[in-house]
Amino acid sequence: MKNITSFLIIALVIFMGCNNLGNGEISSKDLIDTKWSMKIAEGCINTLVFKTNRYIDYSCEMEDTLIGSYKVENGYLILLQEGSVYDKFCEEDSSEKVGKARFKLTFNKGKLKFISKEDFLNGKYVKSKHVFTSEYTYCKK
Repeated sequence: MKNITSFLIIALVIFMGCNNLGNGEISSKDLIDTKWSMKIAEGCINTLVFKTNRYIDYSCEMEDTLIGSYKVENGYLILLQEGSVYDKFCEEDSSEKVGKARFKLTFNKGKLKFISKEDFLNGKYVKSKHVFTSEYTYCKK
């Protein structure tokens, strides 16, 4: 009986610890050296990689690599996109240049979910009309 009780206590501690992960609170420190993925289609997976204060977004759907910085602000993860690795090959005012944007994400149950986007236009961030569906969610690898 003692072994069963010990097992149940250990199982409960592990379950509660895992259950508390991703409860809506995240810090920048929690993201360092983590990888997140989102399946776009069969054989097409976007991958978000976090380093210290920087992120890399390997976008299968755009066939591009986006870079930027990030921060946690008021409980939200904010991605500050600086642009594409290919932007340097574009003319300054080219429509092919990805450019700057700001994304707001929530963290819950071990998932990162996009909730809004702002494009950087004429020196300021402007709310985008882009709508993120519930499927637009990254899961930790």
